[in-house]
Amino acid sequence: MTNGQIVLFEMKPSRGTSWLIAAVTRSMITHAAVGVSGKWFDASESRGDVAEMDADLHTDRMCYVIDADVNQLDLFKQLGKKYDWTGVFGWLLCRYWHKACGKDQRFYCFEFAYRAMTGNSPEGAVSGKDLVELAHDYEMPVRYIRFGDLL
Repeated sequence: MTNGQIVLFEMKPSRGTSWLIAAVTRSMITHAAVGVSGKWFDASESRGDVAEMDADLHTDRMCYVIDADVNQLDLFKQLGKKYDWTGVFGWLLCRYWHKACGKDQRFYCFEFAYRAMTGNSPEGAVSGKDLVELAHDYEMPVRYIRFGDLL
Protein backbone atom coordinates (compact mmCIF):
# COMPACT_ATOMS: atom_id res chain seq x y z
CA MET A 1 0.00 0.00 0.00
CA THR A 2 1.37 3.41 -0.94
CA ASN A 3 0.94 6.64 0.97
CA GLY A 4 1.82 9.14 -1.71
CA GLN A 5 1.97 9.99 -5.37
CA ILE A 6 4.55 11.44 -7.70
CA VAL A 7 3.04 13.46 -10.53
CA LEU A 8 5.04 14.14 -13.69
CA PHE A 9 3.46 16.90 -15.77
CA GLU A 10 3.71 17.12 -19.52
CA MET A 11 4.95 20.40 -20.92
CA LYS A 12 2.74 23.44 -20.96
CA PRO A 13 3.15 24.85 -24.51
CA SER A 14 2.35 28.40 -23.41
CA ARG A 15 5.38 28.60 -21.08
CA GLY A 16 8.85 29.30 -22.38
CA THR A 17 10.43 27.46 -19.47
CA SER A 18 8.50 24.32 -20.44
CA TRP A 19 9.98 24.47 -23.94
CA LEU A 20 13.47 24.95 -22.51
CA ILE A 21 13.13 22.07 -20.04
CA ALA A 22 11.70 19.79 -22.75
CA ALA A 23 14.58 20.63 -25.10
CA VAL A 24 17.33 20.23 -22.52
CA THR A 25 16.02 17.01 -20.93
CA ARG A 26 14.76 15.58 -24.26
CA SER A 27 11.46 14.77 -22.58
CA MET A 28 7.93 16.13 -22.79
CA ILE A 29 7.76 15.85 -18.99
CA THR A 30 8.66 19.28 -17.67
CA HIS A 31 7.55 19.39 -14.03
CA ALA A 32 7.11 17.10 -11.03
CA ALA A 33 5.19 17.27 -7.78
CA VAL A 34 4.70 15.02 -4.77
CA GLY A 35 1.32 14.40 -3.17
CA VAL A 36 0.80 13.28 0.43
CA SER A 37 -2.16 13.64 2.76
CA GLY A 38 -4.20 15.50 0.14
CA LYS A 39 -1.57 18.22 -0.37
CA TRP A 40 0.84 18.74 -3.27
CA PHE A 41 4.45 19.87 -2.96
CA ASP A 42 7.06 20.83 -5.55
CA ALA A 43 10.32 22.65 -6.15
CA SER A 44 9.37 25.64 -8.27
CA GLU A 45 11.62 27.97 -10.23
CA SER A 46 8.96 30.69 -10.13
CA ARG A 47 8.77 30.58 -6.31
CA GLY A 48 12.44 29.71 -5.86
CA ASP A 49 11.89 27.03 -3.22
CA VAL A 50 10.35 23.74 -2.14
CA ALA A 51 6.83 24.35 -0.83
CA GLU A 52 3.18 23.41 -1.11
CA MET A 53 2.03 24.10 -4.65
CA ASP A 54 -1.25 25.59 -5.83
CA ALA A 55 -2.79 22.47 -7.40
CA ASP A 56 -5.54 24.53 -9.05
CA LEU A 57 -2.96 26.00 -11.45
CA HIS A 58 -2.37 22.55 -12.96
CA THR A 59 -5.85 20.98 -13.21
CA ASP A 60 -5.89 21.01 -17.02
CA ARG A 61 -2.45 19.42 -17.47
CA MET A 62 -1.88 15.83 -18.50
CA CYS A 63 0.45 13.89 -16.24
CA TYR A 64 1.92 10.54 -15.30
CA VAL A 65 0.96 9.48 -11.78
CA ILE A 66 3.22 7.12 -9.87
CA ASP A 67 1.93 5.58 -6.65
CA ALA A 68 4.86 5.51 -4.25
CA ASP A 69 5.78 5.06 -0.62
CA VAL A 70 6.85 8.57 0.35
CA ASN A 71 8.88 9.24 3.49
CA GLN A 72 6.69 12.07 4.73
CA LEU A 73 9.05 13.11 7.52
CA ASP A 74 11.91 13.51 5.04
CA LEU A 75 9.59 15.26 2.57
CA PHE A 76 8.55 17.84 5.15
CA LYS A 77 12.21 18.44 6.09
CA GLN A 78 12.81 19.58 2.49
CA LEU A 79 10.18 22.33 2.65
CA GLY A 80 11.70 25.79 2.44
CA LYS A 81 14.90 24.64 0.76
CA LYS A 82 15.97 26.79 -2.17
CA TYR A 83 15.49 25.96 -5.84
CA ASP A 84 18.50 24.19 -7.41
CA TRP A 85 19.42 26.49 -10.30
CA THR A 86 22.90 24.93 -10.31
CA GLY A 87 21.30 21.55 -11.04
CA VAL A 88 19.17 22.96 -13.82
CA PHE A 89 22.14 24.66 -15.48
CA GLY A 90 24.11 21.45 -14.99
CA TRP A 91 21.87 19.91 -17.65
CA LEU A 92 23.22 22.39 -20.16
CA LEU A 93 26.84 21.54 -19.41
CA CYS A 94 26.85 17.90 -18.35
CA ARG A 95 24.39 15.73 -16.48
CA TYR A 96 26.89 15.09 -13.66
CA TRP A 97 28.50 18.53 -13.42
CA HIS A 98 26.56 19.65 -10.34
CA LYS A 99 27.05 16.44 -8.34
CA ALA A 100 29.04 18.09 -5.53
CA CYS A 101 27.27 21.46 -5.38
CA GLY A 102 25.29 21.11 -2.17
CA LYS A 103 22.56 18.91 -3.62
CA ASP A 104 20.94 18.14 -0.26
CA GLN A 105 20.50 21.86 0.36
CA ARG A 106 18.69 22.71 -2.90
CA PHE A 107 16.29 20.92 -5.23
CA TYR A 108 14.75 21.26 -8.64
CA CYS A 109 11.43 19.48 -9.18
CA PHE A 110 12.78 16.19 -10.54
CA GLU A 111 15.42 15.90 -7.77
CA PHE A 112 12.69 16.55 -5.20
CA ALA A 113 10.46 13.84 -6.73
CA TYR A 114 13.39 11.39 -6.98
CA ARG A 115 14.11 11.84 -3.29
CA ALA A 116 10.44 11.31 -2.44
CA MET A 117 10.43 8.08 -4.49
CA THR A 118 13.71 6.62 -3.24
CA GLY A 119 14.63 8.36 0.02
CA ASN A 120 17.95 9.44 -1.51
CA SER A 121 19.28 12.32 -3.58
CA PRO A 122 20.18 11.36 -7.16
CA GLU A 123 23.85 10.88 -8.07
CA GLY A 124 23.53 13.23 -11.04
CA ALA A 125 20.92 15.19 -12.90
CA VAL A 126 17.56 13.47 -13.23
CA SER A 127 14.70 14.13 -15.65
CA GLY A 128 11.01 13.29 -15.72
CA LYS A 129 11.77 10.55 -18.22
CA ASP A 130 14.28 9.08 -15.74
CA LEU A 131 11.57 9.02 -13.05
CA VAL A 132 9.16 7.09 -15.28
CA GLU A 133 11.92 4.57 -16.01
CA LEU A 134 12.71 4.32 -12.28
CA ALA A 135 9.04 3.62 -11.53
CA HIS A 136 9.02 0.82 -14.10
CA ASP A 137 12.29 -0.60 -12.70
CA TYR A 138 10.75 -0.75 -9.20
CA GLU A 139 7.40 -1.99 -10.56
CA MET A 140 5.54 1.04 -9.25
CA PRO A 141 2.14 1.59 -10.89
CA VAL A 142 2.14 4.42 -13.45
CA ARG A 143 -0.96 5.86 -15.07
CA TYR A 144 -1.58 8.75 -17.46
CA ILE A 145 -4.44 11.13 -16.59
CA ARG A 146 -5.51 14.76 -16.41
CA PHE A 147 -4.27 16.18 -13.09
CA GLY A 148 -7.67 17.66 -12.26
CA ASP A 149 -9.16 14.14 -12.29
CA LEU A 150 -6.73 13.21 -9.50
CA LEU A 151 -7.86 15.98 -7.16
